[in-house]
Amino acid sequence: MKPETRCNITRSRLRAVAAAHAAAKTTNATLPATNGIAGGRCRFDNPTTERVHAMSITRPLRPPLQAGFTLIEIMITVAIVAILAAVAVPQYRDYVVRSRIPEATSGLAARQVRMEQYFQDTRTYVGAPDCTLNTTDSQFFNFSCAAAPSATAFVLQAEGKGGMAGFTYTVNQSSQRATTAVPTGWTTSASCWVAKKDGSC
Repeated sequence: MKPETRCNITRSRLRAVAAAHAAAKTTNATLPATNGIAGGRCRFDNPTTERVHAMSITRPLRPPLQAGFTLIEIMITVAIVAILAAVAVPQYRDYVVRSRIPEATSGLAARQVRMEQYFQDTRTYVGAPDCTLNTTDSQFFNFSCAAAPSATAFVLQAEGKGGMAGFTYTVNQSSQRATTAVPTGWTTSASCWVAKKDGSC
């Protein structure tokens, strides 16, 4: 057994030696001198190095491990996203619906004023232009009179269409407001224009 020799090399030098050994082993070339560490044992005085057998120098370096996600991590992420979507999507949909309701209420309020102006001019509601079906002023509501007006009474209505289908808001000559129809999950009201699912106005 060859005696140990003292040498002072760094780890980068060890890597270079290992690469040389690997190249020599592949090409059957003669390995150049390696300052006394090719063969036997080498004892390092440098505290930053370690005792290494010469045979271990010829082993190729391991490639770095590839970072990635495990199947469990992916499944947990998908589950979290699904839970958030189940909560957020309905809330967002309700928010969009509530934001469209003012198109009906403001439209009815404006038409009620014009109906009263027409009555002041003619002393009757019969023939008032705002009782004629209007499908163009609003993207989500059609406006008309629920029935033909009389000389002293009318009922204006806003009927939902598209994303607001199922809603119907009304107002009469006495300024009595009502929500006569709503989609499933909403609550009607005979005394106000509903703005939320629970029937609040």
